[in-house]
Amino acid sequence: MISPIASVIEDKFFFKASTRISILIRTLIVISSVIVALTIPFFGHISATISVEVHPLDFFTNCGRSGSTAGARLCAIIMFDVTACLTYKNVPTWHRDLCRVCENMPIVLCGNKVDVKNRQVNAKQVTFQRKKNLQYYEISAKSNYNFEKPFLYLAKKLAG
Repeated sequence: MISPIASVIEDKFFFKASTRISILIRTLIVISSVIVALTIPFFGHISATISVEVHPLDFFTNCGRSGSTAGARLCAIIMFDVTACLTYKNVPTWHRDLCRVCENMPIVLCGNKVDVKNRQVNAKQVTFQRKKNLQYYEISAKSNYNFEKPFLYLAKKLAG
């Protein structure tokens, strides 16, 4: 990550010929990255959730837009694949990681691909939501079965 940034700086300011300046530039980039990582509290949480996809949503209500940055609230959807047992086994880890980032945020657990015939995680096997008091929905992103339910639930929770 440092090399492309350093190369652009060196090319822009014609420092490529000097090895000492190149080393200095690369050292300063590393130092500034460490300072950012230590001073911005949320930066550590971002690196802890590298494989997580974050998609901001705006909910429009009669009270205004809830996706605005002033008073913004977080929520999450944990989704696993009912045709792959391993994804359900990862749910506790994903939940723990989310709760480390933000306590007391509304979380919905979703079992996806319920339209597929070779289901490996049956509805009776899904018990994690009871332990953690989460809302659970069985959905199919492909056929749009129940796809709106987690979003409506979270919108109601965020609206108060």
